[in-house]
Amino acid sequence: REGAMGQARLDLAPCFDPGALVPENLLGGYKLNDEASCIFVTGSEMRTPLHSDERHGFLLHLAGEKNFVLFDNEHSDADPNLLRQLLTIRDKNGLHSDIYPGEDGDGDGDGDARIPALRKVPRFQGKLEPGDALFIPQRWLHDIESLTPTISVSLRFGAWDSPNMLPGATTQQHMGGTRRRRRL
Repeated sequence: REGAMGQARLDLAPCFDPGALVPENLLGGYKLNDEASCIFVTGSEMRTPLHSDERHGFLLHLAGEKNFVLFDNEHSDADPNLLRQLLTIRDKNGLHSDIYPGEDGDGDGDGDARIPALRKVPRFQGKLEPGDALFIPQRWLHDIESLTPTISVSLRFGAWDSPNMLPGATTQQHMGGTRRRRRL
């Protein structure tokens, strides 16, 4: 698109003291992962295609407007064929309104017709404005687009099966059990 700029990923440490920014026990035992956390500066009409992260995260939105789409991994991880269909969205060009069918009045795309999995999996769609925070659970597929130039802070926390948990914390306390994991 004419005039569109890309996305910059900046280290969190020079800009914020993570210890002052995030309480140690914010997620009941998960430590902030300083290396995985970052600041995103994004041009308008830029999209981060559908993907999942191995760590829980918060997206703290500071400037501009973004749309998001989230898919609960309970559905996508349970059916490998469904997951494969959903992942074809990564290769689709365009904005959310071109890809995802109308929800919240924003999308009029024909995604349901082109990608049958979109009819089978519930999704959460919305808009982020300055001051909003979005929690993205580990392994949830998500697709983010910037409607305007944006600045967001991405805080990522230790995965449930890693040594990134604080001493004394257990998987059962945080996840209510374990789930199968599948790398994308």
